[in-house]
Amino acid sequence: INANTESEDRNFLKMKIIFDLQNSYPDCVPFFRLKNLSPDYMDNKFLDRCETILRERAEECIGSSMLFEMCDLIKEKITAVNDEVL
Repeated sequence: INANTESEDRNFLKMKIIFDLQNSYPDCVPFFRLKNLSPDYMDNKFLDRCETILRERAEECIGSSMLFEMCDLIKEKITAVNDEVL
C-alpha cells in the first residue's frame, strides 16, 4: 500500500498487508500481518496502533467483505504520516 497513489514524486511511505483468510471468512476477522516498508518514518508503536484500528474495523464489518476497507484505512493512516513528512 502506497501512501500517495496520485504522484510517484510524493509517495514516500509504503506498507504491506498480508492476509490469511479462514474458510469462514467473511464471518470472522481475517488473520493479517503488517510489514513496514518505511521504517525510517513509521515505528513499531505506529504499527501496533494500525493493527488495533484494523482489528476494530474488521470486527465492525463481520459478515461482509472487508479487505478493501481495511487496506483503504491503512492507506489513510500512512498518507497522514506521509503528509507530515513532506
